[in-house]
Amino acid sequence: MKRVLIVDDEKVVLDVLERILKRLGCSAEVAHTGEKAMEMFETDVFDLVMLDVLMPGKNGFEIAREMKKIRPDQRIVLVTGMGEHAVNVKNVNNPVQIDEVLAKPFSFEKIKSLLDE
Repeated sequence: MKRVLIVDDEKVVLDVLERILKRLGCSAEVAHTGEKAMEMFETDVFDLVMLDVLMPGKNGFEIAREMKKIRPDQRIVLVTGMGEHAVNVKNVNNPVQIDEVLAKPFSFEKIKSLLDE
């Protein structure tokens, strides 16, 4: 069973992703803030981390950078309503290795394909 950490400040997004992941047979853990996500990440191991880009406090890029320092091979997907191009542009000045960008609204099939990779 794949373990996924979902990080988003919007409860509805967390709920939808958690339901989809559980339907796909995954164990899903949720965090509402980057700080909570880092606490969970430091004490547990996840097959995949799904990070919202825009959150209060630390944004998805900052959290991804911290996670990659701890586990350079961690698979990270950025979830955004801005679109993939905007995320790539924002990542230019201080790049961090992101495995995939998941644009909102997302589909069941897209999330399934992320897990199959």
